[in-house]
Amino acid sequence: INRIITPSHLSQYKKHYLCEMGKNNNYISENYKIKKSNNILYQDIQDEIIILNMNNENYLGLDKVGTRFWNILLNTDSVKHAYDQILDEFDVGPKILEKDLNNYISALVKSGLITVLNKPNNK
Repeated sequence: INRIITPSHLSQYKKHYLCEMGKNNNYISENYKIKKSNNILYQDIQDEIIILNMNNENYLGLDKVGTRFWNILLNTDSVKHAYDQILDEFDVGPKILEKDLNNYISALVKSGLITVLNKPNNK
């Protein structure tokens, strides 16, 4: 099982995770929403998530913090709202969280687990 990296300073669980982080994009915006890919199955197991990418048959694991990020990202209406909620829940500075969350989203996109949707303007 590969592991998606979550920032070690946000987690009391000091584990080593394997994942190439990929290109850093700025996803922190009201204009972006996260959607899980249709080609995955996932299961919560004791505050962690195991994910099967059915396209390449790779299993991936998220630790407790990664699982919380996953749930927040999938259940908010924008990445900016997810960022704000995570900032409220975790003891982390805004710039550090911005960098870490962008890297986390990039890793999930690169692994084929999520899609970043561009929300239409509501004018």
